[in-house]
Amino acid sequence: HSVILYCTIPGPVGRQPVLGISDKDGDRWSMMRPPVLPAVLWSMCQLLSCVDSMCPAGCVCDDDNLTVECADTALQFIPIVLNPSVERLMFRKSELTTLEEQLNFYPELVYLDVSHNRLHDLGPRTFEMQQKLTQLNLDDNKISSVNNKTFQRLRSLQVLNLGGNLIDRLGQRCFAPLRSLEHLDLSRNRIASIHRDAFSDLPNLRVLDLRNNYLKQVPSHAFHSLGRLAELRLGYNTIQSLIDGQFSYLQELSVLDLQGCGLTTLSHLSFRGVESLRSLNLADNSLLQVPTNQLAVVGRLKSLYLGQNLFESIPEGAFRPLRYLELIDLTGCPRLKLVSSDAFVSNLDLRTLWFNSTRSLTSIQPETFRGLSNLQHLSFHQSALTTVPENGASWGDLATLDLSSNPLECRCDIIWLRKVAHAQNNSLVICDSPPALHNRILKDLSDDQLSCYFGQTKDDILIVVGIVLPVAVLLAVLICVWIRCRKRLQLAFKEYRWRSGSSTAMQQEYKASIREDYISVYSQKPLKPFPVTEL
Repeated sequence: HSVILYCTIPGPVGRQPVLGISDKDGDRWSMMRPPVLPAVLWSMCQLLSCVDSMCPAGCVCDDDNLTVECADTALQFIPIVLNPSVERLMFRKSELTTLEEQLNFYPELVYLDVSHNRLHDLGPRTFEMQQKLTQLNLDDNKISSVNNKTFQRLRSLQVLNLGGNLIDRLGQRCFAPLRSLEHLDLSRNRIASIHRDAFSDLPNLRVLDLRNNYLKQVPSHAFHSLGRLAELRLGYNTIQSLIDGQFSYLQELSVLDLQGCGLTTLSHLSFRGVESLRSLNLADNSLLQVPTNQLAVVGRLKSLYLGQNLFESIPEGAFRPLRYLELIDLTGCPRLKLVSSDAFVSNLDLRTLWFNSTRSLTSIQPETFRGLSNLQHLSFHQSALTTVPENGASWGDLATLDLSSNPLECRCDIIWLRKVAHAQNNSLVICDSPPALHNRILKDLSDDQLSCYFGQTKDDILIVVGIVLPVAVLLAVLICVWIRCRKRLQLAFKEYRWRSGSSTAMQQEYKASIREDYISVYSQKPLKPFPVTEL
């Protein structure tokens, strides 16, 4: 058996053996006379005590907190001369190629981060002494496989990160020894197949991340032992459809991520069995309409991500079954042109709505957000709005309103919006036109700049219009009546004049003419004498 003491020295010397004693090296052993041995042993002890305080170049060693952190170094191995009581060891972005037996010198480790290295093989004895380890980061290496012996000693491990490696399949019970594991990250690998029992004996697993792999369907057969799973992330696999009950084993699931899977269809009972779901991400798929009926199963959902789908409209009652929704994200829907004024009529708990980068959305329907008394955050960043209706929402009650990067036309009719922006000190409402106001912040503009020359507000204008318009209508009606019925009115007026006291002269003239006619008639007849009787 040989014993070799290595010393890690900063600089070009690197890893160099300083003493070797071998029972096979007869010459070296024979040269050491008995009187020399105490001196050699004393020198070794002095050297070890000296090395105890050494820290490799590019590292920060904190003996008080039992932490060693190394980053961007050229080290190809973990030095064995660090503090043996170290509890947190971090070797990120270095040149490590193996961990074989190097970790045996640090049995007190509870946290180990060797991410962004060149590790390619994990032998069965790699973590033999790490029975206290609770978190292990192996992400962004070149590991191609794991099996049920790789982590067999890590009974206390709670977090395992294997993301960004070259793993292409998960075999039977490959994580079986990790009964305390709560978080498993397998994202950014090449996993195309998962054995039915790959996750067996993981009774405490709460988070499983399988994003960015080569899965073509939901591996529901492998979920049978994951009854306590709370978060499942399957985004950016090539899963194009969901069938009934694929998640029914996961009765405690609260977060489901299916972003970027190319989904075109969802069966009616796709989410049966996960009624406890609180967050669902269906963004960046190819759905043609809001899956209202399919979402009825998850009625207690609080966050829904539907951005980057192919909806052309959000119809009336699109989210009616989801009465507890607090957040809806419709960011980046390229075809979205219309949001019905009753789209959110049943979602009175909504606090956040995102319509960012909806390039085809040019207008907002009146009253669309008016009844959402809990709404706090509304964003249309990089959309196509040219104007905003005053009765579209309770704008003054919002905590944040983002209308930046819209072709907003700043005229006098949005002076109300300037008041809202000024009250909120909101610099995210920015004008696009007219050219003189391009990229100007609305709240900083004056009445004159908005072409409100007499300082009228919209309310003032409405009051004036409300008074003038009825009068104008009445005059128009009277004129029309006069034109159509003027002859009748003239006759009626003449008759009225005959009958009124104001025409007495005409009446006297008329009576005089009658009297003259009467006299002329009776003057032509001889007068008959009346007999006179004398008494």
